[in-house]
Amino acid sequence: IGNPNLDTETSDNLEIGYRYHTGRITGEISAYINQIDDYIFLNITGEESEEQLIAEHTARDAEFKGIEARLNINVYESAPFGVNWSLFGDSVNADFDAGGDIPLIPADKIGTEIEFYGPHWTFHIHMTSVSDQDDTGEFELPTDGYDEISLYGDYHWDLGNAGELKVFVKGNNLTDEEIRNHTSRLKNYAPEPGRSYLLGLRYTY
Repeated sequence: IGNPNLDTETSDNLEIGYRYHTGRITGEISAYINQIDDYIFLNITGEESEEQLIAEHTARDAEFKGIEARLNINVYESAPFGVNWSLFGDSVNADFDAGGDIPLIPADKIGTEIEFYGPHWTFHIHMTSVSDQDDTGEFELPTDGYDEISLYGDYHWDLGNAGELKVFVKGNNLTDEEIRNHTSRLKNYAPEPGRSYLLGLRYTY
């Protein structure tokens, strides 16, 4: 149910960040706080119509606090190939000023990636660990955490005149985890896709 009479959201934001770049090491970290007046969200009322929950757009004052960080290290580099390693993570806490958690807020996350590359190829493995999300809104169910592993590799040929032919392979959710994304409105009914592979050919010019 919509509401055309809601006031416009207004937000006061403060963010502090630090970036580091020297030689083979780069990194950044930032923390923020956002005070939002009349934050508009879709609120589940607890009522039903034809066995479906009713939700309505409403507004409340809210506060978001979070931190994000990423570190990248060029472990090795030579003419034949190189190796990069990265570590990343983020966390956000969102509450209404009057009390209670805001719905559909992502869970804490930490991950790592290692990449091998050469003049005409690249291959990397990506691992992410997502925590349980128990800070839920009204009538919202919690979601379990999960560990996701994916990979990507490609080989490309330069064809001249800015043309390029690339063969690539992707593998997602290699451990076939049951992943329910807490920010999805369908998480209670359908998880994210299970293990999948994709082999492709791409030509750009």
